Amino acid sequence: MRSIACAPILLLAVLAGCATKDNIEPPAPLESFPATLEVSRAWSVTVGGAGRVRVALVPASDGRQVYVAGRGGRVLALAPDSGRRVWEVNLDAPLAGGPAVGSDIVVVGGSDGRVFALSPATGAVLWTAQLSSDIMAPPAVDRGVVVARTGDGRLYGLDAGDGGQLWMYEQPVPLLSLRGTAGPVIHGDLVISGFDNGRVAANLVRDGQLLWEATVGIPVGRTEIERMVDVNAAPRVIGRDVYAVSHQGRLVALSLESGRILWSRDISSSAGLGVAMLGVWVTDDHSIVTGFDRLSGNELWRQDAMRARWMTAPTPVRDALALGDLEGFVHFLSQDTGALLARVRVGNDSIQVAPVVIGDLVLVQTSGGTVAAYRVGD
Repeated sequence: MRSIACAPILLLAVLAGCATKDNIEPPAPLESFPATLEVSRAWSVTVGGAGRVRVALVPASDGRQVYVAGRGGRVLALAPDSGRRVWEVNLDAPLAGGPAVGSDIVVVGGSDGRVFALSPATGAVLWTAQLSSDIMAPPAVDRGVVVARTGDGRLYGLDAGDGGQLWMYEQPVPLLSLRGTAGPVIHGDLVISGFDNGRVAANLVRDGQLLWEATVGIPVGRTEIERMVDVNAAPRVIGRDVYAVSHQGRLVALSLESGRILWSRDISSSAGLGVAMLGVWVTDDHSIVTGFDRLSGNELWRQDAMRARWMTAPTPVRDALALGDLEGFVHFLSQDTGALLARVRVGNDSIQVAPVVIGDLVLVQTSGGTVAAYRVGD
């Protein structure tokens, strides 16, 4: 048994699988509050849901079109202002990670290990590549290279032109780990990736050469569950700093050049973090959201009104943070204080992946396959 296929928030309460309910903390009830931020729905489409399977399908954009994918294999290109369908293809594959856009291609990965590259203009399949294991996170595309992370601890660099393998880097996989993987992030000449053994690595995009690795989570305890330290959320890069967080580990700020730890704070998170110029915000494994000063790591505030609601990572948007929850709500918090600003509901299905900001829109995709776009503020 290598992975646990239940929602990460349950892992803190369940030691013998995902079947028992008595020891699961119930989601916090939602209290009414006066909204002080205007949020309005611009459009929505349906692409096909994932049901109870946890996947990392999330909208992406190249600035001209928005690309969305459904679990059953549908990939759509949409006009960002209206949600109008530009093209649609059906890959007839169990998609699980993506889309990602770059180098004049749209890339999506599947739980069967296949990577598909599509034309942004027509949706035509340009090439496919078969990797060693499931692709449960969006790939990254830049500098003529597609980087994909597989569930068996491998990081692949593929030629964006034809899908040929350029390099492969590997980290050991623990006996037990969370379902899902951290998506790679390309920044300049480097690709930054998190792994199930609690490490973050920086490799050269062109050839996969390792420049540095840093330990975010240190396994402790007697059981395999106690020793789980997955970096299950994509690292974030801003300026010359890298930010990463692990389950049963810590939040760290790292030097982009060397991987040296600049500061760290003990916190357990599999949902992930958001970063902006002055702040770092983390959703922990109890769905408590905490704000930190980006440069010092000092804690600024803590918001527990959404406790045990299986919250996503926070996404900075204007002066707010957007987070989705298990009942299809999107919550907006103040970046400065953590105060609740607004709340909208996409639908009844859970939101498992953090909202994304594309232009002046916040896009959210639910497990039921609804993609909704919202305008925030003026």
